[in-house]
Amino acid sequence: MHIKNAKLKTAIGICLTIFLLLSGCVTQQKNGSIQNGIQSAEGQHETAKLDVPIYPDASEIMYMPDDKLWTDFNISSSLNRKAYTSMSSVQEIYEWYLNNIAGWEIVEKSVFENPQTSEKEFVYIKLKNNTKGVFLAIMGVNEDMLMKGQSILAIAQGSWFLIELCGSSMEMSFNVPEGEEQSEEEIDLGMEGSITFTVSPIDESYITFVEPLGNLNPGGGHTFPSDHGALSFDGIKDVRAPADGVITMIQWRGGSDYKVVITHTNTFKSYLDHLSELDESILQQVGNLEEFNYVHIPIKAGEIIGKAGKELNAVDWGVIDENVTLNFIHPERYGDMAHAVHFIPYCEDNLKSLLLSKLQRTAEPRWGKIDFDEPGKLVGNWFLENISGRDPLAEWKKHLSFVYDMWNTEKIRIGVGGTLAIPATLYQVYGNTPDPADISVESGPIVYKLQGTEEFGETSLKATILVEMIDNETIKVEGFTGWVSNPTFTENAKYYIR
Repeated sequence: MHIKNAKLKTAIGICLTIFLLLSGCVTQQKNGSIQNGIQSAEGQHETAKLDVPIYPDASEIMYMPDDKLWTDFNISSSLNRKAYTSMSSVQEIYEWYLNNIAGWEIVEKSVFENPQTSEKEFVYIKLKNNTKGVFLAIMGVNEDMLMKGQSILAIAQGSWFLIELCGSSMEMSFNVPEGEEQSEEEIDLGMEGSITFTVSPIDESYITFVEPLGNLNPGGGHTFPSDHGALSFDGIKDVRAPADGVITMIQWRGGSDYKVVITHTNTFKSYLDHLSELDESILQQVGNLEEFNYVHIPIKAGEIIGKAGKELNAVDWGVIDENVTLNFIHPERYGDMAHAVHFIPYCEDNLKSLLLSKLQRTAEPRWGKIDFDEPGKLVGNWFLENISGRDPLAEWKKHLSFVYDMWNTEKIRIGVGGTLAIPATLYQVYGNTPDPADISVESGPIVYKLQGTEEFGETSLKATILVEMIDNETIKVEGFTGWVSNPTFTENAKYYIR
């Protein structure tokens, strides 16, 4: 994620400057190495008493009269805490640790970049080994400090209970950037739990087929399997409310493209997307349309919301049930998508039977699946390591997925959103092997020869992906044009995280 909060960015700089000044480590340099208050890595590794390795050129800061560095990162004084300086960049230190922490599980990590230069300014990693934990923080020294060209490495070790709390005070600053607030108001409908859909948004007689969960279309924003189903039809048709509720949000993308969110209970809502127009009765209650319109418009099952079919002969029908949480490795990254379900199981019996008859998928579950993540395996969704922490789903060009076709679940599909040196599209795997569900850290580097898919008319497109699981939640990936024999990683490789 990028450092977007100016207060936090300044705080990191001030914290480091005070820390360095008070520790006396910036007062004197000799032959390019800092002398006052620092012990070289060569002489201190044996007595460091840390279970993780120390970066090779790191020099320990021996005297730390100021406690601000630790308190700002919520690092308890009960932990074994050490700090170091290094002439290497944050990126170099970060990559070194990713490859030199065998025996430790990476439980959490965050990467903060300078939005102007895309250089890493701050990284932290939380490691766990049974009941023990380690917190690593790597910070770049910027132009406002007195130690240009160096990085600071802070390491804390001790009880996992205390390590788990490290960094929490910083993370709170990233949740809502300064000057931005949530626009959507909380409403209380006095009910919780799911409801039953009694009306099809498109008249059943017009529906040509029903789409399951799991559509893949990186060019259209679905690098990850889509979290909604859809109803296809011919011509322009009325769109109806599937159940009683309150319209709480209308998104207008400009032109003839609307999304309508209906809240049915405090924990259950549905949405209808890609309407080509809104009904006049709805428009009158909205007023002047903006991109996001937070409203409170009660509606009954079967009432007309608008029309669809002017530009796209389909309506996306999404459902969010907060009492269901999907099996993503980190569901907290997914927002509502972590609770996305298909509409068919929530339909009354006659409507359910009719919609199932128009669903061509035969694999179970009939209505599809989107949560393919498995701990310690390649299969599932991956985020580029520097993706925004505020809304990682919005940056779909930084997504990568190793999943399966939504119609034929035996076929491996790789969705490339962007950032790799190959076209951003959906790929099939030549030979349909190896299965990403079988790939782990022990597998080492894996080569996938890729080919474009029939559904996008891209079978002539060929590419190669080299991927290696660095740890249970990090992969190193590089794309190559065409089919390449025995590829090796170069400086163009990217890191993705869960």
